Amino acid sequence: CVEKGPDTTPARIEATGVQNGAPVGFGTSSVNLDVYLNEPAECKWSREDKDYGNMENALQCSTQIFEMNANLLYPCKANLTGIRDRQTNDFYMRCKDQPGAAEKDRNVNQESFKFTLRGTEPLKIIDLKPNGTIQGAGDFVTVFLEVETAFGQHEGDAICYYSTTGKEKDFIKFFETGTNKHRQRQDLAPGNYNYMVRCLDLGGNADSNSTQFTVL
Repeated sequence: CVEKGPDTTPARIEATGVQNGAPVGFGTSSVNLDVYLNEPAECKWSREDKDYGNMENALQCSTQIFEMNANLLYPCKANLTGIRDRQTNDFYMRCKDQPGAAEKDRNVNQESFKFTLRGTEPLKIIDLKPNGTIQGAGDFVTVFLEVETAFGQHEGDAICYYSTTGKEKDFIKFFETGTNKHRQRQDLAPGNYNYMVRCLDLGGNADSNSTQFTVL
């Protein structure tokens, strides 16, 4: 249904394809962002909060009814550039509705939609145990594989995986992981062991390492 009378309400950004405030990987200088509007509009973005007419960068917006998504929203695409590592990156967006209408009938956002990406730093595995020789009794010895991570998108918080082959399909998620300390129990027979470890954080930063030890 359409209300009678002129449209006096500017377009609204209802959703974004990337979560507002999300981290991005170290060294990432640009991000492609999907933005979803409640009505057809032309949109722009800037690194500074300024009037629509002064914003430097245009979004590519779909304005036809058949281009709406399943949520009845109109998609736009932006390529956000100039992202800096180790700091908060703010972007401001404004839209002008009713493309094709007379300028006097079009509504422009008076306030910007603020979108933020968090620049990160490299993730590092700073400690990996065990190593050397582990002595035990019986047919199997309980060994704890322990990893500590630092930096990355938030004080080393990450998900870690381990493998004895190094093959992509063989990596298994640690049972205790998700913070900066990760732990996995292994019941091992006597022998020589080589474990590969890989850790990944929410920003897409990764680090890997390996450890060798002997069970007696």
